[in-house]
Amino acid sequence: MMLDKEDIEKFSGEWVLLFGDKVVNHSPDLEEILKSAEEFPVDEITIAKVPPLPYDLRLVED
Repeated sequence: MMLDKEDIEKFSGEWVLLFGDKVVNHSPDLEEILKSAEEFPVDEITIAKVPPLPYDLRLVED
């Protein structure tokens, strides 16, 4: 899954937990995300940090 401009603005500076192509949790606290990740199969999740704004959103495809 690729986050779109709206997601980047919404989750700016936060950690996100992705399951398949869906954001299932987000938080500035990585521990919270790691704890939440325990509920999902490890090979089917992705944890990523969304860059904080200001971020050049022109670099993100629509």
